[in-house]
Amino acid sequence: MYQEIFQSFALNLILIGSLSILGLYFFILHVYQKSEKQSYYFSLFSFGIAIRLFVTSLTILPVALNSNQLDFFQILDQILSIFLVYILLQYIHCLYKNLVNDKVLIGYLYFFILFLLLFLIFYNSFPLFSIYSSKIILSLFGLYLIYLCKKVFQNKLEDYKLFTCSLILIVFSSIVYTFNLKIFGIQSFLVQFFIIIFFGIQSYILARRMNQSYESTEILSQEIRNSNNLAERFNRTYEKFVPKKFLESLTSNVNQDFILGANSEKELTIQFTQIQDFWKIVRGIPSENIYKFINSYLTRVSPSIQSNNGIIDKFIDNTILSLFPESPDDAVKAAIELQWEIEVYNIHRKKTGYMNFPQETGDSLSN
Repeated sequence: MYQEIFQSFALNLILIGSLSILGLYFFILHVYQKSEKQSYYFSLFSFGIAIRLFVTSLTILPVALNSNQLDFFQILDQILSIFLVYILLQYIHCLYKNLVNDKVLIGYLYFFILFLLLFLIFYNSFPLFSIYSSKIILSLFGLYLIYLCKKVFQNKLEDYKLFTCSLILIVFSSIVYTFNLKIFGIQSFLVQFFIIIFFGIQSYILARRMNQSYESTEILSQEIRNSNNLAERFNRTYEKFVPKKFLESLTSNVNQDFILGANSEKELTIQFTQIQDFWKIVRGIPSENIYKFINSYLTRVSPSIQSNNGIIDKFIDNTILSLFPESPDDAVKAAIELQWEIEVYNIHRKKTGYMNFPQETGDSLSN
């Protein structure tokens, strides 16, 4: 007899350590993924079962416990059993949304609070009451779990086969423990075996759910990155037509929505730069060479405008319309640099056999 008790106690200690580690693991997962409440309630359930196994182990050991101490541990075991029912219902509620009715959860919580109050008021006569009441509660709970299994199986919810099997095992182990049944001459080993199977299956289900959640998050993150890249490409293309610097000169917040009819008043310098007698120069030149000539000219003179805080508003044939919102001196500096750039460009053109061309620039201060 003592050998069987010590074997049961040793197995309980192994289960207590395993469930504590399992509860700690899922609690850490909950800390990093706060949206996953099922891992939080599963960790609480693991810790609760570990504590209950420890309390049960103290009551079965052949140690010198007086009647008051034994009654206290038995009452604590009954209170833990009733509380763990609530935790398990919360876990199922998080695992399968709307499977457990909210009214059932609230009602059961009120009942548990009432149970604690009765314990505090009628402490001396409570042991006998707690034993019978816990048996009734756990029996009703077992029936309700079977009803939930039926709903999960009928609706073929995710992992319904594994979930149903594990719940049936925990119900069966609860009945065996509560009513002190012995099947094939054993009780504690059977309960421990069912607990191991239950937590193994539920850990597998949770791991699958979290893996699916992680994969969904990765897919969503990739879609967001693709959308951001696409938006950046659109912005770069859009900036070729409406420069970002021009929008910044109109408002302090470039990302705000522009309303139709919105306007702002600001003093700035407008500059026109063009090739003098352009049409006389290009007369008789093939059209593809005209485009090459214009692109070459614009490529050379545009940096002089931009380096002096200028904004190129538009290109009109060979004309550049640019804005200088900060200071008229910027426009003057840009005009001087443009003349020097054209001098260098004309030297290059002369060496390659092309004719020189003059450039004219005009500035206007306006608001």
